[in-house]
Amino acid sequence: MRRSLLALLLLAGLISGWAGPASALHGLTGKDFVPNTPEIRVYFKCEGATRLHSVLTDEAIPWSTTAPTQSIQAGGGCASFDNALHGSNQTSVQDSHFEGTYGGNIDKITVTASNISLGPGRQNGRLTVNVRLAVDGVPLLGATGKDVTVQTVPSSFGAERIAFTIVGINLMKEADDIQHDVLLTLSGGAFAANAIVISSRDTQNLWVYDASDAASGLIFNPTTVEATTIAR
Repeated sequence: MRRSLLALLLLAGLISGWAGPASALHGLTGKDFVPNTPEIRVYFKCEGATRLHSVLTDEAIPWSTTAPTQSIQAGGGCASFDNALHGSNQTSVQDSHFEGTYGGNIDKITVTASNISLGPGRQNGRLTVNVRLAVDGVPLLGATGKDVTVQTVPSSFGAERIAFTIVGINLMKEADDIQHDVLLTLSGGAFAANAIVISSRDTQNLWVYDASDAASGLIFNPTTVEATTIAR
């Protein structure tokens, strides 16, 4: 009887120790895993001497953690032409796309961008953007992305700044604590009402970046979430 009672007590202790606290993330190593989510800001960068990026012929626009120091007025910055045609894949030759890496877990990403409209004026200063996000080749906002309408803020050189946060990305497991390839595609404007055969937007745009007054880029795992959000 004493052996049976002792065995039960030992078994209960083992079960209790194995279960651990309900809030813990049980890692691959058997230890509690704390997600690795450093807040890192990156800036879209110019490619060589070419200041006008072509979505038809150029590669994805890269980024780095180095902030731009020269203003548009002083000759800094580049622009990507975003025509009215709208692609339906992640790396569309019709839309501006940005690509780089991030090391660690990802739960949210804030996008900041400067946009110059080449079409009709904004209604009430609001811009609709189609957003596609792929991490390690996996589309996280659906195959054709999601639309978001953002309030714009005028800049000193005629562009309009926008910001929104993609939330609920949920790459928070220990297996997700790796270096990720991140691809962001932006297509400005609402869908055109007469887009019957070819999918198109109601405006053409220039996305301006790599200038101190157009410091477009991403913030991985931001502490503060923007008022406008897109959920995965």
